[in-house]
Amino acid sequence: MKLNQLIYKPIVQNMPIKYLTLLLVLCCASFGLYAQETPQPPYWELSAGDTAMVFADKAYIRDLPGMNGTTVVDSLSAGMTVKIMSEVPETSTVRGFNANWYQVRYHKDGQSQQGYIWLGMLALRQTRIDNGKTVLYGFERYTPAVNNKSAFYTCGLKLLDEQRNVLAQQTFAFDYSEQSYTEIKGLTGMGLKGLRNIVRIGFLGEACAIPSNFYYFGWNGSRFIPLPEAYRVSDAGVYYYTEQMLFPSEHKKDANFIYKMIEEGEALDEDNGKEIRYKTRKKKVTYLWDGKGYVKKK
Repeated sequence: MKLNQLIYKPIVQNMPIKYLTLLLVLCCASFGLYAQETPQPPYWELSAGDTAMVFADKAYIRDLPGMNGTTVVDSLSAGMTVKIMSEVPETSTVRGFNANWYQVRYHKDGQSQQGYIWLGMLALRQTRIDNGKTVLYGFERYTPAVNNKSAFYTCGLKLLDEQRNVLAQQTFAFDYSEQSYTEIKGLTGMGLKGLRNIVRIGFLGEACAIPSNFYYFGWNGSRFIPLPEAYRVSDAGVYYYTEQMLFPSEHKKDANFIYKMIEEGEALDEDNGKEIRYKTRKKKVTYLWDGKGYVKKK
Protein backbone atom coordinates (compact mmCIF):
# COMPACT_ATOMS: atom_id res chain seq x y z
CA MET A 1 0.00 0.00 0.00
CA LYS A 2 1.25 3.51 -0.83
CA LEU A 3 2.25 5.93 1.89
CA ASN A 4 -0.38 8.47 0.92
CA GLN A 5 -3.06 5.77 1.05
CA LEU A 6 -1.98 4.90 4.58
CA ILE A 7 -2.34 8.55 5.51
CA TYR A 8 -5.72 9.15 3.88
CA LYS A 9 -7.71 6.06 4.76
CA PRO A 10 -8.20 6.58 8.50
CA ILE A 11 -9.19 10.24 8.26
CA VAL A 12 -10.90 11.13 4.98
CA GLN A 13 -14.33 9.95 6.04
CA ASN A 14 -15.26 13.03 8.05
CA MET A 15 -12.59 15.53 7.08
CA PRO A 16 -13.87 18.88 5.69
CA ILE A 17 -12.92 19.10 2.05
CA LYS A 18 -10.74 22.22 2.37
CA TYR A 19 -8.59 20.52 5.02
CA LEU A 20 -8.46 17.40 2.90
CA THR A 21 -7.19 19.48 -0.02
CA LEU A 22 -4.37 20.83 2.12
CA LEU A 23 -3.48 17.29 3.16
CA LEU A 24 -3.38 16.20 -0.46
CA VAL A 25 -1.10 19.09 -1.32
CA LEU A 26 1.23 18.12 1.53
CA CYS A 27 1.33 14.49 0.48
CA CYS A 28 2.16 15.41 -3.11
CA ALA A 29 4.94 17.76 -1.93
CA SER A 30 3.39 20.52 -3.99
CA PHE A 31 4.10 23.65 -1.98
CA GLY A 32 5.80 25.86 -4.61
CA LEU A 33 3.65 28.86 -5.38
CA TYR A 34 1.12 28.16 -2.64
CA ALA A 35 3.52 29.45 0.01
CA GLN A 36 4.95 32.35 -1.96
CA GLU A 37 4.36 35.85 -0.70
CA THR A 38 4.41 37.27 -4.24
CA PRO A 39 3.25 34.63 -6.74
CA GLN A 40 3.51 35.08 -10.49
CA PRO A 41 0.16 33.80 -11.81
CA PRO A 42 0.31 31.92 -15.14
CA TYR A 43 -3.19 32.57 -16.40
CA TRP A 44 -2.82 35.08 -19.26
CA GLU A 45 -0.86 32.88 -21.71
CA LEU A 46 -0.08 35.71 -24.13
CA SER A 47 2.38 35.60 -27.01
CA ALA A 48 3.51 38.05 -29.67
CA GLY A 49 0.63 38.75 -32.07
CA ASP A 50 -2.13 37.98 -29.56
CA THR A 51 -4.69 40.56 -28.55
CA ALA A 52 -5.80 41.22 -24.99
CA MET A 53 -8.41 43.41 -23.32
CA VAL A 54 -7.75 45.95 -20.59
CA PHE A 55 -9.40 45.00 -17.29
CA ALA A 56 -8.39 47.91 -15.03
CA ASP A 57 -10.55 51.02 -14.96
CA LYS A 58 -7.40 52.92 -15.92
CA ALA A 59 -4.27 51.13 -17.14
CA TYR A 60 -1.16 53.25 -17.59
CA ILE A 61 1.09 52.93 -20.62
CA ARG A 62 4.78 53.71 -19.95
CA ASP A 63 7.68 54.61 -22.20
CA LEU A 64 9.79 51.79 -20.75
CA PRO A 65 8.97 48.64 -18.77
CA GLY A 66 8.94 48.98 -14.99
CA MET A 67 7.67 51.37 -12.36
CA ASN A 68 10.87 53.15 -11.37
CA GLY A 69 12.48 55.67 -13.69
CA THR A 70 9.81 55.34 -16.36
CA THR A 71 7.27 57.84 -17.63
CA VAL A 72 3.51 57.44 -18.03
CA VAL A 73 2.74 58.36 -21.63
CA ASP A 74 -0.91 57.31 -21.89
CA SER A 75 -3.77 55.53 -20.16
CA LEU A 76 -6.33 53.02 -21.41
CA SER A 77 -9.77 52.26 -20.00
CA ALA A 78 -11.47 48.91 -19.39
CA GLY A 79 -12.46 47.14 -22.58
CA MET A 80 -9.84 48.68 -24.83
CA THR A 81 -7.82 46.18 -26.86
CA VAL A 82 -4.05 45.96 -27.15
CA LYS A 83 -1.91 43.83 -29.44
CA ILE A 84 1.03 42.06 -27.83
CA MET A 85 4.33 42.86 -29.55
CA SER A 86 6.75 41.20 -27.16
CA GLU A 87 7.31 40.13 -23.56
CA VAL A 88 10.20 41.79 -21.76
CA PRO A 89 12.16 40.33 -18.82
CA GLU A 90 11.20 43.20 -16.51
CA THR A 91 8.68 42.28 -13.77
CA SER A 92 6.94 44.30 -11.07
CA THR A 93 5.03 43.41 -7.93
CA VAL A 94 1.80 45.39 -7.65
CA ARG A 95 -1.24 44.65 -5.49
CA GLY A 96 0.54 41.69 -3.95
CA PHE A 97 1.48 39.67 -7.04
CA ASN A 98 4.28 39.69 -9.58
CA ALA A 99 3.83 39.94 -13.36
CA ASN A 100 5.78 40.74 -16.49
CA TRP A 101 5.73 43.83 -18.65
CA TYR A 102 4.71 43.63 -22.29
CA GLN A 103 5.32 45.92 -25.22
CA VAL A 104 1.94 46.58 -26.85
CA ARG A 105 0.42 48.44 -29.77
CA TYR A 106 -3.06 49.95 -29.64
CA HIS A 107 -5.33 52.42 -31.41
CA LYS A 108 -6.55 55.52 -29.65
CA ASP A 109 -7.97 58.78 -31.01
CA GLY A 110 -7.55 57.44 -34.54
CA GLN A 111 -3.83 56.82 -34.19
CA SER A 112 -1.70 53.73 -33.73
CA GLN A 113 0.45 54.01 -30.63
CA GLN A 114 2.70 51.78 -28.58
CA GLY A 115 4.29 51.48 -25.16
CA TYR A 116 4.63 49.12 -22.21
CA ILE A 117 1.89 47.77 -19.94
CA TRP A 118 2.03 45.70 -16.76
CA LEU A 119 0.34 42.36 -17.34
CA GLY A 120 -1.84 42.62 -14.22
CA MET A 121 -3.82 45.42 -15.88
CA LEU A 122 -5.16 43.05 -18.54
CA ALA A 123 -8.22 40.81 -18.36
CA LEU A 124 -7.66 37.11 -17.80
CA ARG A 125 -10.40 36.12 -20.26
CA GLN A 126 -13.59 37.57 -21.73
CA THR A 127 -16.74 36.36 -23.45
CA ARG A 128 -20.05 37.79 -24.65
CA ILE A 129 -23.53 37.54 -23.18
CA ASP A 130 -26.88 39.38 -23.44
CA ASN A 131 -26.85 40.29 -27.14
CA GLY A 132 -23.20 41.14 -27.55
CA LYS A 133 -22.23 42.68 -24.22
CA THR A 134 -18.70 41.88 -23.09
CA VAL A 135 -18.05 40.27 -19.74
CA LEU A 136 -14.44 40.12 -18.55
CA TYR A 137 -12.61 39.37 -15.33
CA GLY A 138 -9.21 39.98 -13.80
CA PHE A 139 -7.22 40.26 -10.59
CA GLU A 140 -7.51 43.20 -8.22
CA ARG A 141 -5.27 42.01 -5.39
CA TYR A 142 -3.48 38.98 -3.93
CA THR A 143 -3.62 38.24 -0.20
CA PRO A 144 -1.08 35.65 1.07
CA ALA A 145 -1.92 32.89 3.52
CA VAL A 146 -2.12 34.02 7.15
CA ASN A 147 -2.39 31.57 10.06
CA ASN A 148 -5.14 29.11 9.08
CA LYS A 149 -6.56 31.23 6.26
CA SER A 150 -5.48 30.20 2.77
CA ALA A 151 -4.14 32.60 0.17
CA PHE A 152 -6.66 34.20 -2.19
CA TYR A 153 -7.06 36.61 -5.05
CA THR A 154 -9.69 39.31 -5.02
CA CYS A 155 -11.13 39.12 -8.53
CA GLY A 156 -13.34 41.53 -10.40
CA LEU A 157 -16.06 40.77 -12.94
CA LYS A 158 -17.23 43.54 -15.29
CA LEU A 159 -19.92 43.85 -17.95
CA LEU A 160 -19.39 46.39 -20.75
CA ASP A 161 -21.65 47.57 -23.55
CA GLU A 162 -20.48 48.17 -27.12
CA GLN A 163 -19.22 51.65 -26.18
CA ARG A 164 -17.16 50.15 -23.34
CA ASN A 165 -19.37 51.66 -20.65
CA VAL A 166 -19.25 49.56 -17.47
CA LEU A 167 -22.81 48.39 -16.82
CA ALA A 168 -22.18 46.21 -13.77
CA GLN A 169 -19.35 44.96 -11.56
CA GLN A 170 -18.95 42.16 -9.04
CA THR A 171 -16.03 41.08 -6.86
CA PHE A 172 -15.31 37.61 -5.52
CA ALA A 173 -12.50 35.79 -3.73
CA PHE A 174 -10.66 32.99 -5.53
CA ASP A 175 -8.94 30.55 -3.14
CA TYR A 176 -5.48 30.15 -4.64
CA SER A 177 -3.89 26.68 -4.48
CA GLU A 178 -1.58 26.62 -7.52
CA GLN A 179 -4.34 26.28 -10.11
CA SER A 180 -2.74 26.46 -13.53
CA TYR A 181 -5.50 27.51 -15.94
CA THR A 182 -8.59 29.70 -16.05
CA GLU A 183 -11.68 29.86 -18.25
CA ILE A 184 -14.95 31.74 -18.60
CA LYS A 185 -18.21 30.57 -20.13
CA GLY A 186 -21.36 32.53 -20.87
CA LEU A 187 -24.49 30.42 -20.43
CA THR A 188 -28.18 31.09 -20.86
CA GLY A 189 -30.33 31.73 -17.79
CA MET A 190 -30.55 27.91 -17.47
CA GLY A 191 -34.23 28.09 -16.55
CA LEU A 192 -33.82 30.29 -13.47
CA LYS A 193 -36.56 32.88 -13.18
CA GLY A 194 -35.41 36.45 -13.82
CA LEU A 195 -31.99 35.64 -15.25
CA ARG A 196 -30.87 36.44 -18.78
CA ASN A 197 -27.53 34.69 -18.47
CA ILE A 198 -25.23 32.83 -16.13
CA VAL A 199 -21.47 33.40 -16.19
CA ARG A 200 -19.19 30.60 -15.03
CA ILE A 201 -15.56 31.29 -14.16
CA GLY A 202 -13.20 28.42 -13.50
CA PHE A 203 -9.70 28.21 -12.03
CA LEU A 204 -8.55 24.71 -12.84
CA GLY A 205 -6.00 22.41 -11.26
CA GLU A 206 -4.28 19.97 -13.59
CA ALA A 207 -1.93 18.20 -11.17
CA CYS A 208 -1.96 15.98 -8.10
CA ALA A 209 -4.26 17.37 -5.41
CA ILE A 210 -4.61 20.81 -7.03
CA PRO A 211 -8.30 21.76 -6.80
CA SER A 212 -10.54 23.29 -9.44
CA ASN A 213 -12.90 26.08 -8.36
CA PHE A 214 -15.98 27.24 -10.27
CA TYR A 215 -17.78 30.52 -9.60
CA TYR A 216 -21.26 31.22 -10.97
CA PHE A 217 -22.94 34.62 -11.41
CA GLY A 218 -26.43 35.30 -12.67
CA TRP A 219 -27.09 38.35 -14.85
CA ASN A 220 -30.61 39.76 -14.57
CA GLY A 221 -30.19 42.76 -16.89
CA SER A 222 -29.09 45.20 -14.21
CA ARG A 223 -26.70 43.43 -11.84
CA PHE A 224 -24.75 40.26 -11.17
CA ILE A 225 -26.08 37.87 -8.54
CA PRO A 226 -23.61 35.37 -7.00
CA LEU A 227 -24.81 31.77 -7.24
CA PRO A 228 -23.56 28.64 -5.42
CA GLU A 229 -19.96 27.69 -6.14
CA ALA A 230 -18.62 24.29 -7.15
CA TYR A 231 -15.38 22.52 -6.36
CA ARG A 232 -13.45 19.42 -7.30
CA VAL A 233 -10.14 17.81 -6.33
CA SER A 234 -8.50 14.43 -6.76
CA ASP A 235 -5.36 12.44 -6.20
CA ALA A 236 -5.15 9.80 -8.91
CA GLY A 237 -5.72 6.33 -7.58
CA VAL A 238 -6.35 7.50 -4.01
CA TYR A 239 -9.25 9.89 -3.64
CA TYR A 240 -11.59 12.20 -5.56
CA TYR A 241 -14.27 14.74 -4.66
CA THR A 242 -16.56 16.46 -7.20
CA GLU A 243 -19.40 18.95 -7.10
CA GLN A 244 -21.67 19.45 -10.12
CA MET A 245 -24.25 22.23 -10.37
CA LEU A 246 -27.60 21.37 -11.96
CA PHE A 247 -29.93 24.20 -12.98
CA PRO A 248 -33.63 23.86 -13.89
CA SER A 249 -33.00 23.44 -17.63
CA GLU A 250 -30.75 20.49 -16.74
CA HIS A 251 -32.57 18.70 -13.94
CA LYS A 252 -36.01 19.34 -15.53
CA LYS A 253 -37.73 19.75 -12.17
CA ASP A 254 -38.96 22.75 -10.21
CA ALA A 255 -37.74 26.03 -11.76
CA ASN A 256 -36.94 27.40 -8.29
CA PHE A 257 -34.43 24.68 -7.41
CA ILE A 258 -30.68 24.56 -7.93
CA TYR A 259 -29.03 21.23 -7.13
CA LYS A 260 -25.42 20.59 -6.19
CA MET A 261 -24.57 16.93 -6.80
CA ILE A 262 -21.65 15.79 -4.66
CA GLU A 263 -19.69 12.58 -5.13
CA GLU A 264 -16.53 11.44 -3.40
CA GLY A 265 -14.60 8.24 -3.75
CA GLU A 266 -11.88 6.54 -1.74
CA ALA A 267 -9.74 3.92 -3.46
CA LEU A 268 -10.18 0.39 -2.15
CA ASP A 269 -7.32 -1.09 -4.18
CA GLU A 270 -3.71 -0.28 -4.77
CA ASP A 271 -2.73 1.13 -8.15
CA ASN A 272 -1.43 -2.09 -9.72
CA GLY A 273 -2.21 -1.26 -13.33
CA LYS A 274 -5.75 -2.59 -13.15
CA GLU A 275 -8.99 -0.66 -12.85
CA ILE A 276 -9.22 0.83 -9.37
CA ARG A 277 -12.35 0.25 -7.31
CA TYR A 278 -13.65 3.12 -5.21
CA LYS A 279 -15.86 3.32 -2.17
CA THR A 280 -18.17 6.16 -3.15
CA ARG A 281 -20.56 8.46 -1.33
CA LYS A 282 -23.14 10.70 -2.98
CA LYS A 283 -25.08 13.65 -1.68
CA LYS A 284 -27.45 16.27 -3.07
CA VAL A 285 -27.61 19.82 -1.74
CA THR A 286 -30.69 21.84 -2.69
CA TYR A 287 -30.82 25.63 -3.04
CA LEU A 288 -34.04 27.60 -3.33
CA TRP A 289 -34.07 30.42 -5.88
CA ASP A 290 -36.60 33.28 -5.61
CA GLY A 291 -35.57 35.34 -8.65
CA LYS A 292 -33.31 37.61 -6.61
CA GLY A 293 -31.07 35.23 -4.69
CA TYR A 294 -30.79 31.78 -3.19
CA VAL A 295 -30.85 30.07 0.18
CA LYS A 296 -29.71 26.58 1.10
CA LYS A 297 -32.60 24.26 1.86
CA LYS A 298 -32.29 22.53 5.21
